[in-house]
Amino acid sequence: MILGRRDFGTHLWALHYARLWQYTHRKVNLFVFTNENAHIKRLAKYILPDVEVIYPDHFFDHLVAIIFGHQFVFKYTLLRVYAYIVTHRPDFLHVWDLAESPYVRYNAYLDPLLLHPSASLFNEEFIKAYKHTREQMDYRWDVFRDSFTLNYTTSISRTNPGSVLSKLKKDLNIKHAYAIVNVNTKTYPGPSARRTVNYPERYDCLIDFLIEKGYDVVIHGRKEQPNYKSRKGLFNYAASPFCTIENDMALYLGCDFAVTSKTGAELFTTLSDVPALGLNYMELLSMQPSKKMRFYPKHLRNIATGKLFSWQELVTSPNFFDIGQNTYGTPIEYVDLEEDEMMSALQEFLPLVYLPESQWLNYTTLQKEFKAALSPLHLDLDLTRAVPSDSYLKKTNKF
Repeated sequence: MILGRRDFGTHLWALHYARLWQYTHRKVNLFVFTNENAHIKRLAKYILPDVEVIYPDHFFDHLVAIIFGHQFVFKYTLLRVYAYIVTHRPDFLHVWDLAESPYVRYNAYLDPLLLHPSASLFNEEFIKAYKHTREQMDYRWDVFRDSFTLNYTTSISRTNPGSVLSKLKKDLNIKHAYAIVNVNTKTYPGPSARRTVNYPERYDCLIDFLIEKGYDVVIHGRKEQPNYKSRKGLFNYAASPFCTIENDMALYLGCDFAVTSKTGAELFTTLSDVPALGLNYMELLSMQPSKKMRFYPKHLRNIATGKLFSWQELVTSPNFFDIGQNTYGTPIEYVDLEEDEMMSALQEFLPLVYLPESQWLNYTTLQKEFKAALSPLHLDLDLTRAVPSDSYLKKTNKF
């Protein structure tokens, strides 16, 4: 397997996929073509301790990278090694292409998804946005889809966090069952700012509600997390001196569930197989393969008319493909959730938390309608078992 992307979520995904592949097929070696190899190796030691992680780790390698920069070193060394491996081992597993040099160029004429009968149901602008998105995306669709399939067809016992979690709970003084909350207030440039949670104070009602229900609440993340007011039952791990990649993993392995936003760290819930509630969720064409997930998206508001999109409009509009710096279709704004919307999603979610995996597929009538409205052209959203909260579908139902 080759890992070439430099963003954190793809590291978690690739390691989870390596674990699934090794469990179901055969031994995996992981080649790392990024300069984040140290924490990838630490994660691998925890998630998949018997995988061999291969990357440049000589004093001279580090010295050259410091002097000339990662991009220069990548171009004249790692990229050539990558080309050699691609040539000699065309069977290699690679979810994401190297950002600097895509391996597979998208060709719409060879796209089997466009031959699916449902493709004829969408208008020209939707299809155009889909094609442009596929040109921009740097994953190999066949391998990516396999990672979803393996995740949903493979049962692996949750890793025992052992003494790492015991020590962390003692350090933080966590004494009860706990839920993790991750609120992404990071500043993004341009259209990517849609990911930012603009009103983190609205999560206070959720925190208080969970504490009243007997849960401890742990704020996970780093500097992008808000500084919530101190109260009994709330633990700000993100601002503590105990933040390490090993403690991150242990924290998720020991929690009852997590309330997340759109960020790479949400992949910890899939690795740990814990229920996830995505609030202020967005970029729905990019989803994780969680077995136990509900989400309540940010609203899309038509700037010209002031009206919110119905869920039916969302899945048929070119705006569905808004991701990163890409925007399509009608000029819109993304609207953060109000407290009552988040509370309705949480109250709907909590009764599901302790149900077996199979019962998470007992969708409501509207959730079944939502799934039936999807096509393979919706990419990850079509692959995932996660569905919107019923309260969101009721509020934004066109009919």
